Amino acid sequence: MRHIRHLIGLGLMAAALGTACLSPATAQRFHPFVNGSFERGPQPGGFVTLAAGSRAIYGWVVTRATIDVIGGYWRASNGNISIDLDGTPGAGAIAQTFATAPGRRYVVRFDLSANPQCGPAVKQMRVAAAGYSGRYWFNSAMTQTPNMHYVRHRFVFVARSYATTLEFRSLDPDGGNCGPVLDNVSVH
Repeated sequence: MRHIRHLIGLGLMAAALGTACLSPATAQRFHPFVNGSFERGPQPGGFVTLAAGSRAIYGWVVTRATIDVIGGYWRASNGNISIDLDGTPGAGAIAQTFATAPGRRYVVRFDLSANPQCGPAVKQMRVAAAGYSGRYWFNSAMTQTPNMHYVRHRFVFVARSYATTLEFRSLDPDGGNCGPVLDNVSVH
């Protein structure tokens, strides 16, 4: 029992030192996870580049460099839109903050592929939420347009507060144009 109280105390201390600890009333400002296939946003014929700070994709914000919203270059795994995390140019990132229940375990599922049109051959990305993170990669030699051979992945985190930010970030070198391709994100 003392061990559990110690862990709870450490969690409260972490919250006091910078992890946002929101009340249920504050959490009402956040929505449940939305738009995991990026369909509510730009509908480009080929692609459109979004810079850091852009909120053009409903529910999401570009948090680093640039990303490309892909329409007609290749098939999305779900719907018509996918995201190349390496914009034109830049190793970018996107994030969404949504309502969560502290202490609850969440499973994030997403489809990953890679833009085969330029290097590096192996595209890498990081998924992060609530202090948890995971690295994922995809070899672009396994893809070709229009069939992107998406692979379904999962990432698990335990919420620390009433709102959690989920981020997908390219780990490719800065300045690249062809990165990890993301689609069909869900949180349960």
